[in-house]
Amino acid sequence: MEAAADDRELLEITQVNDTLQSGLRPQTVQQYAVHWRRWEKFVEDRQWQPRTPMEIQVLIYLQDKADWAEAHKSTNVIANIESCISALKHYSDHMETVLSSNRVYRFKKGLFHKFLPVLTKPTSMWDPDKVLQYIKDTHMDQPVLSDSAARTAFLLLISTK
Repeated sequence: MEAAADDRELLEITQVNDTLQSGLRPQTVQQYAVHWRRWEKFVEDRQWQPRTPMEIQVLIYLQDKADWAEAHKSTNVIANIESCISALKHYSDHMETVLSSNRVYRFKKGLFHKFLPVLTKPTSMWDPDKVLQYIKDTHMDQPVLSDSAARTAFLLLISTK
């Protein structure tokens, strides 16, 4: 009786996994498989457990991937790391816990600061005097107020950065 309950539970888990798997696009599954094979090779070389790694082992792997991408002048380091994290979570429930830790979050935040340029605040704003001077310089013969207001608004709109 107990064996039948275990078999039924295994079947239900398999059905749930199949349903989850069918929710992914074939390209996503293919990309996840690539990330997972790379992860397995990485941990095999170090004789670690692929499905139950320690947090520091995952961070070492992610740092290795980031270093490789930086050395090869990859433009999408962060997207690649995010894709890798999603793949690892997909293949191992234990990874969901490991990859949700504060240290992994801080690691990803560090990657953002390292690889994305810091946007500076603008030092100057656009100068409305240029538009107003243009309006003065164009000798309009007694324009109707609504026409000049519309024209001014349009010129202000197109002169902004």
